[in-house]
Parts: sequence; C-alpha cells; structure tokens
Amino acid sequence: MNKLHSSMNALRAKLQESLTEENHTEENSIIEVVDDNKIMLNLRVHKEASAVKHSIQNSKETDIEPDENDSRAVKQQNNEFEKQPSFHNTKNCDKELLEEMRRLLELKYQEMPEIFDYQDYQMMLHDDWHITRFLLRCRCEPNRTIKFIESYAKFRKQTQVSEISLTDFPAETFKVNSIFMYAPDRVGNSTIYIRLKNFKRVSLIKDLSKKFALKLTLLADQANDGRGVALVFDLTGAGLDNMDLEMTYWFLRAFKSYCPKGLSYIIVYNLSWYFRAPLKLILSWMSASNRQLLRFANGNEIQDYIAIDNLPDYLGGTCKIDYCAAPEGCKPIKELIKGENTFNFTQEQVREFEELLRSNEISIERSGRSMNESILLDGQRVFAR
Repeated sequence: MNKLHSSMNALRAKLQESLTEENHTEENSIIEVVDDNKIMLNLRVHKEASAVKHSIQNSKETDIEPDENDSRAVKQQNNEFEKQPSFHNTKNCDKELLEEMRRLLELKYQEMPEIFDYQDYQMMLHDDWHITRFLLRCRCEPNRTIKFIESYAKFRKQTQVSEISLTDFPAETFKVNSIFMYAPDRVGNSTIYIRLKNFKRVSLIKDLSKKFALKLTLLADQANDGRGVALVFDLTGAGLDNMDLEMTYWFLRAFKSYCPKGLSYIIVYNLSWYFRAPLKLILSWMSASNRQLLRFANGNEIQDYIAIDNLPDYLGGTCKIDYCAAPEGCKPIKELIKGENTFNFTQEQVREFEELLRSNEISIERSGRSMNESILLDGQRVFAR
C-alpha cells in the first residue's frame, strides 16, 4: 500500500501546485499537450475532486439534469444515462443553431486557418452530428463552443494524430497488447480494451503510448461515425505496479476533449479491493455526468454489454480477431530504427520495448490474422456483420 499512498500523494501535490498557476479559466480546462512528467490539472478538476465525499461502495447512479436555464440543452437530453448508452439516437441540434455555429466556425477559420485540420474543418461544415457533438459538450452555447473547438483544433494539430498512420508505430506496440480496438458491443458502440496487467510505467515510451492511445481513440470514433465508443478497463491480474494515475488522468481528459460526446460508457472489469482507493481518486477527476457512464462487471457479467461472439478469447469470448496482430506493413522497432521514422526511436527505447514484451511473455514472432481484415485501419470501415 505504500506505493499507492506515495502515488496518490504525488497527485495531490500536483493539484496543490497547479492552484497557484494563473489564468485558470473555464476554457483553459481543455486538455493541453504536456511533456511526459507533467499533467496540467485545472480548476474544474479541483472543484470536482472536492465534491467527491463518498467511496465507490456508497456511490449511486442518479440522472443529472442539464442547466434548467438552458432549454436547448434540456431538449437535447436523450438516452445517455441508460444502462448501455450510445449516441445513435441522439438528435442533431436545430438548424438555426447549427447555422450560427458554422458562421462562427468560418470566422475562426479565416482568423486562424493554421490551427485546423482541413478535413476535420470540412466535416464540421457539412456533417450535422460532427458539429452537434461540440455544441452538446458546451451546453449548446455557440460562443463557448467556438472556444472549445479552438482548443480542440490546437490539440489535434499539435499531436499530429491525423497525420500519423497505424503502420508508423512499431509492431511491438500491438504485441504488448495493453490497449486495442475490437468488435462492437450489443448496441453498436466501437470498443477499446485496456488490459492493465500488460501496462508498465516506462518513461521512455510514454509519449509513444499516448500517441498510440490517441490514434486508436480517433479510429474507434470514426468507425462508428462519432456515435459512441465503449471503453473496457480490464483489471484482471493487474497489480498496483501497473497503475499509472497520471496516464489515466491524461487519457480520460484527452478522450473527453478529443471526442466530445463520444464516450458512451466505461466498463470497469474485475475490480479488486486494492484498486478501490485509486479508483476513488480517478472518480474525483470526472464530472457527475461522466461518473454515471461507469459500469462495473465481473466474470461473465461483461456479456450483458458485449455478445460472446464479439468478446476476445481471454474474456471467454469466441471472436476470432487477433487482438495482438499488427497491420500489414508495420515493422519491428529494430527495422524502424535503421532509417527515418516518425518517432525518432533510440536504442534505449528498443531495449525498453524488448523488456516490456519479455515481461508480458509475448513473442514478437507471434502469428495471426492481419488486423486490416476486420479492424478499422486508418479510417476504413471494418465490421460488415
């Protein structure tokens, strides 16, 4: 438990330190691009953390109504808080609101074209849901929404996640098997699995891990036309050494900001008693409405959310998709390091990858079906069934 207390105290220290920083506005609460050793914690997180007074055993799921003064937000309330939510039936904002939002967007693009990904900008202009999700994230307030979009566009541009291809990542990234996309759930949400036991806190490859997680998030979001992703946080066989609270915070905030109204729900699978304390801290980083997206499952209970023929084999499923398979054209890191590569790998990173694979008892030579037979590969539609 000493490691847990030490990690939690470090997070609290960062919270206190960030209180002294200037210019904490609501708009500044959007996730920022940070280095490996620092996370920008903000005022909204402080307020939410202070509001969490009960342990996970006493927490209850209650519907949170939108601001009573915002009639448009009330009209947009839908099935987000059902047992297994998705955004497939969420209605777009009304035509007048969409037109006003696009007018502001065009003005912002004329003012700051360099911050936008052009393809993403075009989607906002022509796809009603793509702009609606940002409006819903900001309570249907156009001025607030355009500030959010500006921060979102800068984040997308700085991370270069749109320019990175899955084949730019070394094959070992997939073999490690700590995070992967998989078959959809029972209501059509894309799924992302995080296997905590395969995650190791390795500072040399943390930036790569972040970019990989972002890329999978983008692809999972695109696979479902932005209508919902289910996140399976699998704690089976994991210990406290596998838990990285800073990485968890970063990923949750990135998901919230990078895919607004895109996270349908989170399954916390096989929660052990020794993870309840860090989970309580994680809950304090989430808004009341986002905490309602949590679902807890043990053993076969996960089949209530995902059909057995869409579950991976290690969860008792019969799906034949190889969750360790790298896309065709993906090279081992030892080959990438010989020439130019997107991430400028070093020999130290090569050694870290090799050690990580050994610790997870995964062979680099493991054979399997190519991912692009059934998994989304750089924006292409995948599941025909």
